[in-house]
Amino acid sequence: PPLGARNQGVCGGVMGKFSFMKYWIVPNNGQKFNMESAVRANNGFVDWRIKNVEIGDIVFMYKTMPDGCIKYMMEVVKTNLSEHNRLNQKSFWIDKASFVQGIGIYARFKLVEVLDEKVLSIRALRNHGIKGNVLTIKYGKDHKQIADGDIPIYVSGGIMRYGERSLYDGSSILIPRKGSLKNIMFANKLF
Repeated sequence: PPLGARNQGVCGGVMGKFSFMKYWIVPNNGQKFNMESAVRANNGFVDWRIKNVEIGDIVFMYKTMPDGCIKYMMEVVKTNLSEHNRLNQKSFWIDKASFVQGIGIYARFKLVEVLDEKVLSIRALRNHGIKGNVLTIKYGKDHKQIADGDIPIYVSGGIMRYGERSLYDGSSILIPRKGSLKNIMFANKLF
């Protein structure tokens, strides 16, 4: 199935619902969290703050720069872990402020394979069709500071109004901060 596919379909001639595993590329900043040590200390397991994954999904952990490569292939083995059910990973957080901010919904990943850094480097990924960075997250701004105009201003539900200036230009996937993930939008011009 394609990346992120979950389908409904026919199974054995009966219309039904079935799931395909999803594939995720998730960044890990090694200057904030020591993934290698955490996985080693927890016998191949690590708990990660992430929503919307399901048991059986495959996660490719992308080590951000200076490494710039996909290093680990992991499988989601538990979801919606409460604070009391999570692994104690505090000692693996290099950036303690990020540890404090790390309260939320967690899933447990099991190491499937350590991957060859050269094969899945950012250069190799770009040579095989990945454009730009694996993931660049940019945030919106307070729309009240922008005067009326003709450039769309997006919110979780779509275009809210039009403003005089843009924040971003170019092809972008807009993921809502609030509301439903069903409202993912695509913009390919100023917004």
